[in-house]
Amino acid sequence: MIWQNYYKFILYFIIALYSILKKTDLLFALSNNNGNQSPDPYSLYIIMSSSFAKTLDRMGKGEREDNSERRRQITLHSFRRFVKSTISDLGYSDYSEWFIGHSGSTYYRKKESEKIEIFRKI
Repeated sequence: MIWQNYYKFILYFIIALYSILKKTDLLFALSNNNGNQSPDPYSLYIIMSSSFAKTLDRMGKGEREDNSERRRQITLHSFRRFVKSTISDLGYSDYSEWFIGHSGSTYYRKKESEKIEIFRKI
């Protein structure tokens, strides 16, 4: 029962938040210069990537590639590659491009409802 109430609260919160946000808003970004400058998406990625790496280290999953000090075996980008490959291997190459945010082919023109149906199949 408690989880149902928690779920409802989160759902209502997301709906309320979604109603006031624009597609270009950066929800988790911090402003620069004491709020005088818009958030920088690149800085946000750097912060998230660093936090993700620290989380992997705490979990004992922060292995490096080929004894490199910089490159890790698991990164945010490796998740992106995995999702793209998995969806493509299922025969939905055009959809996979759209799913990871690429504009894709100018010929790939599925309605939102059709994209949702493909997502449910996957």
